[in-house]
Amino acid sequence: MIFGYQQREKLTEWFPVLAQFTETTKSKITGLPSQPKAVESVSDGKYAYSCLSDEDKLVYDQVYDAILNRKTNVPVSTLNSEALTQIYTCVMADYPGLFWVNGFAYETFTKSNVVTSMTFTPKFTMTEDEQKSYQASVDSVVDGWLSDISLEASDYDKALFVFQKVIDKTTYNTESENNQNILSVFLNGESVCQGYADSVSYLLQNLGIQSTVITGTANGISHAWNLVYLDGAYYYIDATWGDGYYTDANIQKTANTNYAYLNTTTEHMNKTHTPDSIYQLPECTATQDNYFVKNGLYFTGFDGSAMGAIIQDAYQKGQGSISMQFQDENLYEKTKDYFLVKGNVRKYVSADKIQYLERREDLVLTINF
Repeated sequence: MIFGYQQREKLTEWFPVLAQFTETTKSKITGLPSQPKAVESVSDGKYAYSCLSDEDKLVYDQVYDAILNRKTNVPVSTLNSEALTQIYTCVMADYPGLFWVNGFAYETFTKSNVVTSMTFTPKFTMTEDEQKSYQASVDSVVDGWLSDISLEASDYDKALFVFQKVIDKTTYNTESENNQNILSVFLNGESVCQGYADSVSYLLQNLGIQSTVITGTANGISHAWNLVYLDGAYYYIDATWGDGYYTDANIQKTANTNYAYLNTTTEHMNKTHTPDSIYQLPECTATQDNYFVKNGLYFTGFDGSAMGAIIQDAYQKGQGSISMQFQDENLYEKTKDYFLVKGNVRKYVSADKIQYLERREDLVLTINF
């Protein structure tokens, strides 16, 4: 199981959570080998699938077909249990809606102590009738959420919509039911990182956007996030880390979305996130669909007047806060010193109370008014 943790903004503290992974099981059987069958592929366009060899794609198709059609003891075109585990992981990364399965078992057939064939059996967590009932409930919720955005919207707008929708509709809770799949988000409104990531992919795929679930660690703790393809380029999204909050002097929690994890780069993610090396990941270098770049909130040099105008515009529009991201730490510190330490923010904001929130690891400064 992958729990991950959620960012919060109080003394740079975190929620550390233990992770437990689903294990596969096996039993050795001596007998005649079973013969695997080719299955029609429906996975073109899926990222993890595209990274596999032709031989592994055949196994991937057999595994996905077994899960989708609730088959057991399916002969597969591999004799390597480690490869089977990695391929199963690829299927789950590409298909976030497989909430009725959790792990698998395999059997090996041997002759004269030599493995001659292998079968695959998904571990189903519910009956087919239960699966259909849950799916109908999920479909109803998802249709309702997606009715708020057009299929003709831009890739960026779709990503922003899904990122914000999942954050707004979900509470981070390590005790939430079904938190390793989409049921926790769509039906219960609470989850952990695996549920967040699965739900982001599920919604984006329904909007025609390629999205894959990436697993690994974040600051050394088991975690899950997303690789997405927008406007011809790859980006990372981490809705769990985007679902931030801060606490005031009275220990009152206030939600505060961290847009640093909407459409970000490999360089940024690598500061804290380490993906599992199950398949090759692209180098995400594009910035055109990054939230701060897209909205003119990313700065490579100091410009007090331009920054002040942005702060003033947000205040006059009643936004309540404005976040800006900076190219480096020196620029971050110079901006903070000018507006907040020296008080020049008062030239642009007349609010009685002005507070600021620092996310130094992301070089993001948020001013609340």
